[in-house]
Amino acid sequence: VEDEALIALELEDIAKGAGWSPLVASTYAAALALLEHASVDFALIDGTAGMSEEFAFARILAARGIRFSFCTGMAAALFPADFKTAPVIMKPYREGEIEEALKAARR
Repeated sequence: VEDEALIALELEDIAKGAGWSPLVASTYAAALALLEHASVDFALIDGTAGMSEEFAFARILAARGIRFSFCTGMAAALFPADFKTAPVIMKPYREGEIEEALKAARR
């Protein structure tokens, strides 16, 4: 889930280059709809300080056994207790960090 179009395109290109077939959603509602109609193995979740949608979505993914990483500029200290140890890729991220998260998701 990424609401910034250029970042979403970059993430899509990185995922394709790593051998994934990415699905892109710009809102959490769109991402939930994708979960109902597609097989999802891993998710990158955009995080915005002060928002709770990303955590509600992450809880849904966790309940379904779907791995994820947050991509955010928000400090993990601000995360709810159940996500304090969740994987986080800090923005601005490097392509290699995304590639590593994708590799780890396949392990």
